[in-house]
Amino acid sequence: MPPRAALVDRHGPRRALIPMVSLYGALLCALAALTWRPGARPALLGTAAALAGACAPPLGPTTRTVWAGLLDGPRLLARAYSLDGVAEELLYVSGPMLVGVLVPFTSPAAGVLLSALLIVAGTCAFVSSRAMPGPRPTPGPGKPGALSRAPAGCSPRWSWPRAWASRSAAWNCW
Repeated sequence: MPPRAALVDRHGPRRALIPMVSLYGALLCALAALTWRPGARPALLGTAAALAGACAPPLGPTTRTVWAGLLDGPRLLARAYSLDGVAEELLYVSGPMLVGVLVPFTSPAAGVLLSALLIVAGTCAFVSSRAMPGPRPTPGPGKPGALSRAPAGCSPRWSWPRAWASRSAAWNCW
């Protein structure tokens, strides 16, 4: 995930997540097509699954970065992270249940197609949000780096929870 997260950091979520989720959705559709009927070669299935897994967009870290940019204070941020964690776990629980409901009526590959549709639609809704930040400025030659000066009102100390959540360095602005 670090190379994908680095693309989000460099180009911003709007520009990086759309191609990633498009490729991921297409690979999930290819995997569903391969598994629609029995008899697909295991090596081909493994390759398609590995490629799809390698292209999954880093939505969790991106969401936590957006939370960190929207909220002031550690208490609100902790609540937002808790809400985010509960929502994510709810998806992990309800997804297999939804596939279990679909399987008696259609092919198991339909569950993979449904997940491709949902992740593409959800990511498009996420990146179209007004809360989504743009790309981070990159320092040019001879210019100071992004962490050389603290933003106004912030102390030049690391804020490890925020740095961990955004997978990048952050200033203690609480």
